[in-house]
Order: sequence, then C-alpha cells, then structure tokens
Amino acid sequence: MEKGQISLDLLLTIIVVIIVITSFTFLAQSTRQSQDVMLTQSQLKDISTKTSSFITSTKTISDSNFYIEFKIYTDSKGNNKTSYPEITIIDGNKLRVWLEIDGTILDANNYFAKSLKTTITTTEVKPFGILVISNA
Repeated sequence: MEKGQISLDLLLTIIVVIIVITSFTFLAQSTRQSQDVMLTQSQLKDISTKTSSFITSTKTISDSNFYIEFKIYTDSKGNNKTSYPEITIIDGNKLRVWLEIDGTILDANNYFAKSLKTTITTTEVKPFGILVISNA
C-alpha cells in the first residue's frame, strides 16, 4: 500500500457506518410519527367519551329548561401542527369526533342517550368547538 492510499476495507467500513446511521435516523423519525398519530387518536377518543357522557348526563335534567355551551379543546402536545377536531351528530344518538391529518382521517365514535326535547348543535370557533345542548 502506498502512502496516502485509502484501503478498500476502510472505505467499506465508512459506507456501512453511513448506511447504519441513516437507517437508525429513519427508524427514529418513523417512530415519532407513529407516536403522534397514537397521541391524537387517544385525544379524540377521550374527547368523544367525555362529550357523549356529558350529553347523556343532561337526560337527568330534561324536565327543566336549560342551555349549555360545552367547549371542546384539543391538546396539541407532541404534534408539530395544531389541529382542531370536527364534531358531527349522526342519526341523533351517535357522536363522531374526527380530524384529518396529512390526508389521513382519524376518528372516534360514541353513542349517547338524550331526551326527545333536547337539541344539540355544533359550531366551530377556533381554537375549540362549541357543542350547544338545550332544552326548551
């Protein structure tokens, strides 16, 4: 071997180290994205469960007149972007809380019970959604 010449073994070692470092970086980035999706899905399930339980609890006071504004916040810890869920009432007794992130729709559904006189409307005012529950 002449002076200043790089051996083939050293060159192959450097290439393998670069490939291994790149692989670990990709794996760490992929894990981070998966954790963000799981965190958001968990938050949606929590919002859906608490909201449907709250709506069901209004059934106990259905014999009186009431007007309740229920604000739904999101917690964007861990996410790079702040997103706000949309709330939909389906068939009068199913609550759907959903969110679209990077083309993927994440949602959580829950059923609730309410009096026939009770009305529910949803409005979206950033940074939260407002669910209005009333009984006239």
